[in-house]
Amino acid sequence: LFGTSKGAFTGSIDRAGVIENANHGTLFLDEINSMSPAMQAKLLRVLQEKKVSRVGSNHSIQVDIRILSACNENVHALIKQGKMRSDLFYRISSVILEIPPLRERLDDLEELTLYYLEQHQTSAGPAITRITPDFWERLRQHDWPVNVRELFHILSYAVNVCDDGVLKESDLPPYFLNLNPPAPTPSPPSGGTLNLELGLSELM
Repeated sequence: LFGTSKGAFTGSIDRAGVIENANHGTLFLDEINSMSPAMQAKLLRVLQEKKVSRVGSNHSIQVDIRILSACNENVHALIKQGKMRSDLFYRISSVILEIPPLRERLDDLEELTLYYLEQHQTSAGPAITRITPDFWERLRQHDWPVNVRELFHILSYAVNVCDDGVLKESDLPPYFLNLNPPAPTPSPPSGGTLNLELGLSELM
């Protein structure tokens, strides 16, 4: 974040940090709740004073940055637990957008799956042209504790093991199948099996 100054430690060189590189622009901090309280305090000081100092340097550099951040846990609970500084939270939370977890918006499964497959069609194997109802049903049964990242992980596995261009229940990871026993009566999504030869606009 802060960069380094030559001589600060063995092998250190003069190098700008990401805050300095983002000067007059926007810096995105993903999972800011993973930042230690000590680092949060340093970041808060930078935002308040609009100055940053490289590690090992007494020279301050004026910075003007906009912060976008994301948190994958309940921020107010983290503040109570002492894992998130309240002063930093209120400093960077001028506008808050809450994205519901995937388990609360299962209607997005079809669009997210189509997006992933369109972005990851390769020449390494057959193009995915259809998804069977039992595949969809297993996706809908899961509670997705890791949200979209977990969905993309599952899809990556299925695409790699699929050998006929049709994603079916047997292409899902074994551990995933064990977590989600089959439902008595599978129910496909609104469009039934998904034909990837159609564009996204036709499916919406």
